[in-house]
Amino acid sequence: MLSKRCPFTGIINFYSEGDPHFAIGSITSFQTRSNAAGFTWRCYSDGGITGGIAPDLQTAERRLANFLAIVQPPQRLKAAHVA
Repeated sequence: MLSKRCPFTGIINFYSEGDPHFAIGSITSFQTRSNAAGFTWRCYSDGGITGGIAPDLQTAERRLANFLAIVQPPQRLKAAHVA
């Protein structure tokens, strides 16, 4: 999985290695009026938008990665053709 942080918005987008131009997930930070802060993670590759909140960036990344592992099985390696 590839990731890149937007320098303008701070959003971290995640991409699959098979299609590095189409985001399959993202993480954004938030702060409420009562100064509670956290991170929102979203997955776009399950046919809809699934997501949640986490208290810190590492937890948000782990939850997104775990969800992506369920909805996107790992790529199978192609067998080498031996003549």
